[in-house]
Amino acid sequence: MGSHYLFVTWEGGGTIPPELALAKRLLDCDHRVTVLGELATQDEVEAIGARFIGYQKAPQRTQRENHLRDWEKTNPLTMALYMMDKVLCGPAAAYASDVLDTIKHINPDALVVDGFLLGAIIGAEKSALPTAIVSPDLSLRPIKGRSPFSMGLPKARGVLGRIRDQSLNYLTIRASALGIAPINACRQNLDLPTLRSPFELYERVDRHLLLTSRHFDFPTQPPDNLRYVGPQVDDPVWGGEWLPPWPSNSRPAVLVTLGSTFQDQGKVYRRIIEALSALDLNAIVTLGDVAELPPLVAEGRNIHIVSSAPHNLVLKHVDLIVSHCGHGTVMKALCAGVPLICIPLGRDQKDNAQRVEAIGAGIRLSKTSSSSKISTAIGRILKDVRFKNSAIELSKQIAMELEDDLAIKELELLLQQAP
Repeated sequence: MGSHYLFVTWEGGGTIPPELALAKRLLDCDHRVTVLGELATQDEVEAIGARFIGYQKAPQRTQRENHLRDWEKTNPLTMALYMMDKVLCGPAAAYASDVLDTIKHINPDALVVDGFLLGAIIGAEKSALPTAIVSPDLSLRPIKGRSPFSMGLPKARGVLGRIRDQSLNYLTIRASALGIAPINACRQNLDLPTLRSPFELYERVDRHLLLTSRHFDFPTQPPDNLRYVGPQVDDPVWGGEWLPPWPSNSRPAVLVTLGSTFQDQGKVYRRIIEALSALDLNAIVTLGDVAELPPLVAEGRNIHIVSSAPHNLVLKHVDLIVSHCGHGTVMKALCAGVPLICIPLGRDQKDNAQRVEAIGAGIRLSKTSSSSKISTAIGRILKDVRFKNSAIELSKQIAMELEDDLAIKELELLLQQAP
């Protein structure tokens, strides 16, 4: 029998599928995995064969829902402060306590902690167990050579670009100090030294693993403990079964998905469907149980609307994906060599869309774009083979990363290097 890993998770929409994909691969390598998390994820955890333990003190949800209500917060600072209060910093003591109590109960060999759960990182530090933070995106942590998380800025060019990123990262670190009080209160109660910024927590663990491709991100100068280990792109267990509802090789086909957590997507879905209705193609629209379309939007001869579908399978049968540009969706598309139309709704989605455009694998549109503009973008990508070629080129680079299985290697090295 291998080692015992404790995963500490948060249901953040796109966070659970890649983290459970990583957990499943550890199980396949004869390791044991216990997952500490919210009851909303229990079925998904147990479906991969891992043990589930629910939070006792930390925030707990019994259903997959977006409790952050980020679609109502158009001011980035307002959203950042709310996030610090509700997830990152405010409940730090509760997360730390649950982690330490679970460690006493199950005695794991190593910890794998979601990068948003700063309190859980504090608990891990107190335990002195080998610990890896995992970020299923481009990372909340400020990194030299890259603009801060969620700003959606293009790659820095020249001296002015480097000054821009350096200044914005400095301001981000300074602003994070607004959430330091509950972090330091938790640390003092555990006899740990106080910090100046919550981001210092990332420096105090053995590994910080980015579940993305280094070929997707802009060139950076990462900290010593940060590793790009490649995306984890398994479909969630609730994806269901799917067969193409159209004849093979009939017309171009498009997949539409705007995420699995509510971000007020209904109007965007309607405009996309209106655009698709005017085109000679086939389309499958997955709603993810987060959008209710008005009665005037119905399935047409070429549009098939479903609650969910296994995107990895669907992507084998489509020529284009129209997406909110969540990191997991983008990685699945690029792994399949499928170009994208990116319509970011919030969170990290502008960052992802900016990189898709930078590598030439898609087009970025505003969430307020008209159906006519969406239709034009669809036609452009389907006609211009350069978008497809760029996506295929990146798929080859990602495939080489995944062949090396860097994520599992790094997690196993945690224990080999432990004192």
